[in-house]
Amino acid sequence: MINTCFYCTHLIVVLNTPFLSCPCVLTLVGGGKMLTVPSDFVSNEVVLRIVMPVHNAGAYLEEALTSVVAGLTDRMELVVVDDGSSDGSPEILTALLRRVERATLIRHDLPQGVSKSLNAAISLPGTPRFVAVAEHDDVMYGDRLACQLDFLIKNEDFGAVSSCGRYIGSTGRIRGFIRIGPRSDGELAAMKADAEPLLVLHACIMYRTSAVVTAGLYDPAFDGAQDLELLNRMVYDFGWSIRTLDKVHLLYRIHSGATSFAKFAEQRSITRFVRYRNRCAVTGQEATSYEQWLSLSRSSQRDRLRWWRHDVGARNFRRAGFYWLQASYFRSGWFGLGAVLFHPEWVLVKLRRQVMERRKDGGV
Repeated sequence: MINTCFYCTHLIVVLNTPFLSCPCVLTLVGGGKMLTVPSDFVSNEVVLRIVMPVHNAGAYLEEALTSVVAGLTDRMELVVVDDGSSDGSPEILTALLRRVERATLIRHDLPQGVSKSLNAAISLPGTPRFVAVAEHDDVMYGDRLACQLDFLIKNEDFGAVSSCGRYIGSTGRIRGFIRIGPRSDGELAAMKADAEPLLVLHACIMYRTSAVVTAGLYDPAFDGAQDLELLNRMVYDFGWSIRTLDKVHLLYRIHSGATSFAKFAEQRSITRFVRYRNRCAVTGQEATSYEQWLSLSRSSQRDRLRWWRHDVGARNFRRAGFYWLQASYFRSGWFGLGAVLFHPEWVLVKLRRQVMERRKDGGV
């Protein structure tokens, strides 16, 4: 049955089917994994909400959404936000979600940005104890949700958990690995001691709802790097721990329309601000707002030149990776050379890490 409600700029379509009932549910099954649920979880309680913001993702949406649906169990729900899409995304969503139990579709008449879309999905009434993010162009592995949920249930001082991934190109070519974020308590402690910006694979993150809500959800002022800003706020200001599981649970899509290309300059600026704010938190100083930091920041000409050089190197490295996934090796080599010329130390670290990850996974 489909119930339709209208709210200002939103159209909310709720597709409901009755919960499966049983005297006592002690396990969840997802991706072949058995998950023990604590006794304080009531029978038939929805434990996890998966939220997916969508904007003009028609080319990859069906594959991405299908991979999420495949990982759902009877104790999970899905909330998708169509953020003013003008391509075929609305039709794809309507067709696919009609076949999904406990699915909610929120439609924005006009694009409002990824942070507001995520916040709308998380804040929808009845939010369960955990919230997972899925993105509209990536492919999720079937055991991701059960594995991450298992970790958060067993580790109550952790506010978020993510996983590792592999890169996938627009043609479906899979190469390389993404392993970012602390994979142990020791790594997290070392990073916090140095006030390092903490980053995990956002397309594969799961939050403890109380942690992300207490921290204030996503800040739209940081769209493009909203995950970086929120995660560091949770850790440095609110004392939560985070972890990256040493398991591959996602195929991370690299294509010309990806946020990593469209919002590159904003991401680099926000990263520097987050590093400044983390230092203030570690040293007990009061940090200014992002707007004040931008207006008051007066770096030397030497620092500005160094930042420009690093930014150009990082951008070239991303483009080299993009063309590598397309099997366009000449262009990949050209941009790779540019990356080495502008930011050699950072590029060598990245390449060394990829080689080590490949050896670890048997040369895949």
